[in-house]
Amino acid sequence: LMPGVSPPLAQAEITALTEQRSLGTSAGEPTFMTDYAAASVKRVSGLPAEATTPITAFIVVLLLASALVLLIASVSVASMLLARAVSRHREIAVRIALGAGRGRLIDELLTESVVLFTLGGAGGALLSVYGTRPLQAIALPVDMPMSLDIAPDLRVLIVTLLVALVTGVVFGLAHARRESRMEIATTLRNDSASAGRGRSRFRNSLVIGQVAMSLLLLTVSELFVRALDKGRRVELRIDVTNVATAALNAGSASYNSTRGRQLYRDLSARLTALPGVESVGYVRNLPLSMNSSGEDISIPGYVPKQSRDGKTLGVLDNVVDEGYFATTHMAIVAGRGFQSSDNEQAARLVVVNESFANQYRLTQHAIGRTIEFNGKPLTVVGIVHDSKYNKLDEVKVPFLFLPSAQNWRSEVNVLVRTTGDAALVAATIRRELHALDANLPNPTVTTLQQATAVVLPPQRVAVMVTGFPRVAGLTLAGIGLYGDISFSAAQRTREIGVRRALGADRRDVLKLIVGEGMSLVGTGMGIGLVLALVATRALTSFRFGVSPLDVFTFDAVAAILCVTALLASYLPARRAAVVDPVVALRQE
Repeated sequence: LMPGVSPPLAQAEITALTEQRSLGTSAGEPTFMTDYAAASVKRVSGLPAEATTPITAFIVVLLLASALVLLIASVSVASMLLARAVSRHREIAVRIALGAGRGRLIDELLTESVVLFTLGGAGGALLSVYGTRPLQAIALPVDMPMSLDIAPDLRVLIVTLLVALVTGVVFGLAHARRESRMEIATTLRNDSASAGRGRSRFRNSLVIGQVAMSLLLLTVSELFVRALDKGRRVELRIDVTNVATAALNAGSASYNSTRGRQLYRDLSARLTALPGVESVGYVRNLPLSMNSSGEDISIPGYVPKQSRDGKTLGVLDNVVDEGYFATTHMAIVAGRGFQSSDNEQAARLVVVNESFANQYRLTQHAIGRTIEFNGKPLTVVGIVHDSKYNKLDEVKVPFLFLPSAQNWRSEVNVLVRTTGDAALVAATIRRELHALDANLPNPTVTTLQQATAVVLPPQRVAVMVTGFPRVAGLTLAGIGLYGDISFSAAQRTREIGVRRALGADRRDVLKLIVGEGMSLVGTGMGIGLVLALVATRALTSFRFGVSPLDVFTFDAVAAILCVTALLASYLPARRAAVVDPVVALRQE
């Protein structure tokens, strides 16, 4: 509601307008709203029923990607805390031996963990303010100006900090309890640098978990990239470049069919006369706008396999004018398109696509054949190439086009093909429309390329929201592996010194350290592969025909992880390989 407008006032106005529209604006005017003679004003809340499922699926994917990054980061921090604890093992044992209470010790270690996680959560919340700006810039292909408001607010920041705090407590408490239960005497007798097999296995399991979750995240994200790329390369069979489009509704300004047709004809003439404009056309539903309609038809002489009566068939249709086929470069393979003479007084006509002609056996001598549409006979005057109508992954479907001069609709979309950038004619379309009637609402003008992109936002947004998490996850996994290998190599300095003293060369040490790192990666990749196979099968609506077993995706992800793991293992291995045996033995 506009400021100052109360719900009762709006109710009275919408009721009067609805009653007027349901009765028809003039004698002989067709009535389209007899089923909507009563209307009510209600506050809009929640999502439309048809949008709930896809938006919920998108949110679930986003939350799962975020949760995976959180787990990878938490495991990475836990691994670092464990490594730090090993280096402080003797110190903590001495503290306990000197009388430090276990509760006091748990408080100290838990505080360190919580501070780390809280500071990290605060930094992440700050980054999210800037990270959400690209998502807010997404243009929505709708008839009215709309924008996404997804900037983090106070509630989001509070939840973020709470999640970081709880995660820090969980991982910190597990680490603190483990340290507080150590055997003091055994620890003080053993070497200070001894990590113990149990701790090594635990650290290794953390690295394996990081790699598994990173592979899962990378696979899902790469699958989205592949789906988006495949969608962009689909052949539309219509030319959507250099075409501007605007949604018009003459009925909103109380135009009847006669005045409305004249308005659209005058607008077409004015736009066509402008320099740089090649052609102008009208269409009821934009192609690939996920807005389609269909009717029942019957074809004399054709008995469908799925129906014994042979009277009723369902087919998709659209209403276009004589300029539509030229403006979209939709090829006419037989007969002709519509002409300005195909008006209400002329015989009722229809143009069908190739799939319609083939499926209903009209290929031979199709021109001039008659079909029944809503009980009225229509004569086929042309056949056009098949194209994409609603979805990019749809199979070839029968489709027919009706002339707008014989099928009046006040809601139409004007298409303007230009020789240059179509976005530059937006102001021109508005100016010419208001020159005809200044009371008409200001239309939203976009390009046909942007309008038809409505079929790809799920994949496009999925790529955006998983792009940063996959980079972050891969980076964290690499850091975690590097830290674990570095720490393990440092703990084995004496062992490496002995090996070198007994004749092992640098290559042998490199093989030993890198081999252990790659074995952890291999185990993690095996687990991650199983998880990825399950996840990709569940993302059917986002895959856009890309197989959940897409070989390229899995090969690319495996190669990325292997290269990252090799670098993370090689750097500490090379440092350990150059250790002087004498120095290593003296150090211990």
